[in-house]
Amino acid sequence: MILGTQGLVLGFFSAFDFPVYVWAVYVFTGILTLFAALFFSIRIPKKYKQYTYGAGVFVVFLFVLTNGGFIKNGFLDCARGLLSSFNIRYQSQVLIQEQILGKRELTVFFILVIFVLILVLSYATIVRADLMPIFLIEFPVLMMVLMMGRHVNGVALLFIILHFVGCMAQEYALKNRNERSHLDDVEEERNRKCLCSVQKKAALISGGVVLVSICISLYLLMPLLPNKIPLMQRWGAALQKRVVSVAVEYLPIITSGKWNLRVQTVGGGVEDGGLGEVAGYSLTNMDDLIVTSTIEPKETIYLRGYVGSIYKRDRWAEPSQKSFENASVYWHTKGNAGIYVQNLPFLRQMYQENKTGESSAMGILSVENVNAGDKYTFLPYCSYLNDYYQIADGDGSVMGQTQAEDEFSYFPLGFYVETMQGRSVSEEEGILDRVEAEYYAYVKQNYLIVPEGFEELKKQCEEEHIRQEDIEKIVRYVTTFLVSNYEYNIEVPRLPKDKDFIQYFLYESKEGYSAHFASAAVIMFRMFGVPSRYVTGYAAPETIFSMDVSGNYTALLQSDNSHAWAEIYMEGIGWVPVETTPGNIGVLQTIYGEEEQEEEQEQTEEQTDASEAAEEEVTEEEEEKIRQEQQKYTKIRWYLGGVILLLFGVILSVLLIRRVRYERRRRGYDKKEEPNERLVSLFCMLHETLQRAGMPKEIRSTSLEFSHWLQKVAPDITSGKVELVVRMALAAAYGEKQVEEKEIRFLRDIYKQCRKAVRSGKRRKHK
Repeated sequence: MILGTQGLVLGFFSAFDFPVYVWAVYVFTGILTLFAALFFSIRIPKKYKQYTYGAGVFVVFLFVLTNGGFIKNGFLDCARGLLSSFNIRYQSQVLIQEQILGKRELTVFFILVIFVLILVLSYATIVRADLMPIFLIEFPVLMMVLMMGRHVNGVALLFIILHFVGCMAQEYALKNRNERSHLDDVEEERNRKCLCSVQKKAALISGGVVLVSICISLYLLMPLLPNKIPLMQRWGAALQKRVVSVAVEYLPIITSGKWNLRVQTVGGGVEDGGLGEVAGYSLTNMDDLIVTSTIEPKETIYLRGYVGSIYKRDRWAEPSQKSFENASVYWHTKGNAGIYVQNLPFLRQMYQENKTGESSAMGILSVENVNAGDKYTFLPYCSYLNDYYQIADGDGSVMGQTQAEDEFSYFPLGFYVETMQGRSVSEEEGILDRVEAEYYAYVKQNYLIVPEGFEELKKQCEEEHIRQEDIEKIVRYVTTFLVSNYEYNIEVPRLPKDKDFIQYFLYESKEGYSAHFASAAVIMFRMFGVPSRYVTGYAAPETIFSMDVSGNYTALLQSDNSHAWAEIYMEGIGWVPVETTPGNIGVLQTIYGEEEQEEEQEQTEEQTDASEAAEEEVTEEEEEKIRQEQQKYTKIRWYLGGVILLLFGVILSVLLIRRVRYERRRRGYDKKEEPNERLVSLFCMLHETLQRAGMPKEIRSTSLEFSHWLQKVAPDITSGKVELVVRMALAAAYGEKQVEEKEIRFLRDIYKQCRKAVRSGKRRKHK
C-alpha cells in the first residue's frame, strides 16, 4: 500500500508542476496509508465497521455539500496545471485561466482527494484483493503522466508496478486458499506433485529455448567477431549512458536531495573542463533549462557555462585570475573589471544604436534552471550583467546564483557582429572601444598558447598560408577539416590511460562528440594566430523556439542540447562562438554563409578521392591475412553449428525419453510406482480406449453399459473376464489389499486385446 500510494503521488507531482507543499503531501499520504491499512486489517465486529463506513460517507457528503466552491476551484486548478504541462510538452497554445486557490488551499485539496483514493485502494487491496478498482485508479493517473507530464519518474512507475503485482499475487493467493480449503489431503498432495512436474518441465523447456537462442544468435553474428572489441566498447558506452541517466534522475529522489547530481554538458566529464573521464553519453528524459525570449530568435542562441583557457592533456583549465587582475589595473573600466568586460558587447551595441538613432533590437532572455548544473550561470552572448553576478577567474565563467531563473537584456549576437563589422573606420573611438582594444591586447597574450606535441598539425596549418586577418577563411578551413575527416559519435569509449585527448581524437579514434571537435578547433585556431578558448554550455537552435500565448518565444532545453564549442576573439568585436561539430550551424556560418570557395571545394574533393583510392589499394599480404581470418572464423562457425545440432539432439532425446517414461507409467510398466496405482492406470487406459471406439463419456465403469461396450469392441472377452476386470479395478482403487503382478499382466492383456480390436476396426472402416 505504501509503495502504491507513494508511487502515485511521486509520479503525479514529478510530472506536473503544481504550487503545493509537496513534502506535506508525501507525509500525509504515508500517515493516511498506514491508518487505512490498520483500519482494514485489525479485527473489528462487522457492524461497527459498517457504522464507520456510513459515518465516513456522511462526513464526505456533508463536506462536499458545504464546500462545493472549494472543491470546484480545486479541480479547476488541477486542470490548469495539466494543461500548462501539456502546452510546454507539445508546444501548444491551449488557453488556461489564472490559478484560483493559494498554495496552502491547493495542498489541502490534493490531500483530501488522496485520502479518498487511499480508502478505495486500501479496501480493494486488503479486504477484497480486487484488481479492477485498483486498475481504474492507477491506469488514468499513469496515462496522464505518460501523455501530458513534463517528466516521467521511473521510481514512481516501479512503485506502482510493484503494488499492482503485489495485489495480483494477493488475489491469486486468496483464491488458492479458498480452493484448497475444499480439498482433502490426497487431492492437495496430488496437486502439489502436478505443480512440481509442470515447474520442472517449464524450467527445462525455457532453459533449452534460451540456450538455443543464444547459440543461434552467436552463430549468425559470428562474422562480426573481428570487430568485437570496439563493439563491446560501444555497448559499454551505451550501458554507461543508461546508468548515468538513471543516477542523475533517481539519486536526488532516493537520497532526499543529498546526492543532487546535475548535467553540465554533453559527453560526460566535461564539467569544469574535464575531458574523456568517462565514455560519451547523452542523458535522456531530463529537462535542463527553459529559455524564453521576448524577440524571435533568428539564430542559434549559445548559453555559455564553463570557460577553459589552458589545455592539459585531458582537461581545459580555467583562465588565470592573477593575470587578469594585473592587466585590468591599467584599463579604463568602472567597477568590477570582469563584469565590465562581459558587458562590453552589449554596451557597445547600445551606444551604437543611441548614436545612429535606430530602433533598438534588444530583447529580454530568461533562463530557468530546471535540472542543469548550478555551479555556473548560463549566459547568452551580447547580454548585460549587473553587479549581483560574480565572475570566476577574471574573464572566465559566471558563477551560479541561488535563484532558479535569470533574466538578461541582450542583443542577437549575429546582429551585433554585423553592426560592428559595418562601422566606418573614420568613426571616433570612444571609451568602450579603448577598453575593448586594451582587453584584446590581454587576450592575445593569454589565449594563443599551443601545447607541445602538435607539431604535425601545426605544420599542416602553416602550409595553408592563410593570413591571420582573414578570419572567414580560417573559420572555413578549420570547420571543413574537422567535419570532412572526423565522425561525430556520442557513444565513444572512455579515453585510454596515458593518452592525450585531442591527439587520440585526431590520429587514432577519429570520432567523438562536441568536446572533441571543440577542443581540436581551439588548438587549430591558435595555430593560425586567432585567440580562442574552450566553452561548454547549451546551444538552442532557433527551430526549437515556439511562440506562447503571451507572445514570447520559449524553448525547452534537454541534455541533448548541452554542447561544447570553440570561442574565438574577433578584433573590434569580442568573443564569438564557432560551430565545428558536424550537423550544427553556428552564428558565423549564418553570417558568412554556408557556401565554400571553389578552391576549398576542389581541395576537399581531391582529399576525398585520395582517401578513396588509398582504401581501394590492398596489398597481397593484407588479402592473405583477411583470407586466413575468414577461414578461421568459418571453422568456428562450423564448430558452433555442430554444437547447436548436438544441443538439439540432446533436447529431442530428453523429450523422447520423458515421453517413453510417461507412456510406460500409464500402461503400468513403471515398477517404481505402487502395484495398485499401476493397475488403476491400466484400467484408465482401457477406459480411454473404449471412449475412442465410441463409448459415451458419461458411462461409468461399474455400469452394465461398460460391460456391453467392452464385449462389443472385443468379442473374444467373455462376460466373466469383464466382471473380473471391474472388480480388480475397484479393489485396487478403494481396497486395502495390494494387487499381485499376475493381476496386472492379466489386465494388460485385456487392454492389448481391446486396443488391437479398436485399431483393426478403424482400418476396416477406413478401407
